[in-house]
Amino acid sequence: MTEEVGLEKFLQLPETQPPLEYLEGEIIQKPIPSFKEVVVRHRLLTKLNNVASSDSSWRAFLELRCTFNGQSLVPDIVVLTEEHLNTNESHRTQVPPDWSIDLFSPEQSQTIILKRVIRCLEAGTQLAWVIDIEEKTIFVYFPQKVVFFDKEEDLLPTPPFVSSVSLTGGEIFSWLYF
Repeated sequence: MTEEVGLEKFLQLPETQPPLEYLEGEIIQKPIPSFKEVVVRHRLLTKLNNVASSDSSWRAFLELRCTFNGQSLVPDIVVLTEEHLNTNESHRTQVPPDWSIDLFSPEQSQTIILKRVIRCLEAGTQLAWVIDIEEKTIFVYFPQKVVFFDKEEDLLPTPPFVSSVSLTGGEIFSWLYF
């Protein structure tokens, strides 16, 4: 679904599942995640929040809407620091994620995912991961560079505020094998 409307009109629309995003003046519906995507998203969210439970300075959320700089985006996983956990009266987050995590979906244009990542980084996101399950590769976007990790033993970089999280690509991709 692609349609041009203003951000204010978009924000008045009811929430849907899967969610709609407002990216560069267009409404785009996220695809329904595949089984593999759901497994990785939930395992990663659980791992992050298990670590966060002993550190009240940040939290991880599944598909939390972040509205900022004329965009209204819904990354697969959003990590926010304590200072950004506030919402407005409509319970919407008005800041970009501090850490954004997305999974490439064969049902969604990679360009849309990359535009989402770039808009987040431009607005202050410290780090973004894009996980490609099929290629077993994780792209890590810093504000000034991109690095990819495709070896099982590669330790993945995390933002400084979650330095207690230690993950490798091998651990993430092992979640797909029960």
